[in-house]
Amino acid sequence: MINMCVHEASEELDLTFNAKKSSIVRVGKRYKNDCAAIKLCDIDLPFQASARYLGVFMCVARTFKLSVKQPGAFFYKSFEFIANQK
Repeated sequence: MINMCVHEASEELDLTFNAKKSSIVRVGKRYKNDCAAIKLCDIDLPFQASARYLGVFMCVARTFKLSVKQPGAFFYKSFEFIANQK
């Protein structure tokens, strides 16, 4: 199914997918259960606990959840580094 979508997107919309930068975040009642490997361009996509999209982190959970704590932590970490420069 994914290969069909990739084919259509590349033919009709002139889009390309980078399998090395892609990952899977599962959401729903069965998000903890094992499932078959999903391939994109013959490369297995890794299952991740969270994925960043447009600066917001999507997290695995029973319901769809977004995390804004991680971007805030990165900001304060960078700010402290810059503030402590002499």
